[in-house]
Amino acid sequence: MAESGTMVSLEVLTGAPVEVALRPVLARVLLARLRAVSLAIWAVAVAAEALLAAGTFATTVPASALVDFVPPTVPPLVLT
Repeated sequence: MAESGTMVSLEVLTGAPVEVALRPVLARVLLARLRAVSLAIWAVAVAAEALLAAGTFATTVPASALVDFVPPTVPPLVLT
């Protein structure tokens, strides 16, 4: 007993739900995918920066690269 008269137990036993075991597995899988994707994005960024520094990539976009495109569709019906 504690000095205040309250009983204290250091060990607490609780019942764990059945779903608890699946959550850490899913979390580990998602974290592993995030790390792999993050590493891949970082590697591409570093490679692009190296190619840009070497002058392999063009620093400006040519005017012929931008093409306006309007899909050939019929105008929508408007109720007046």
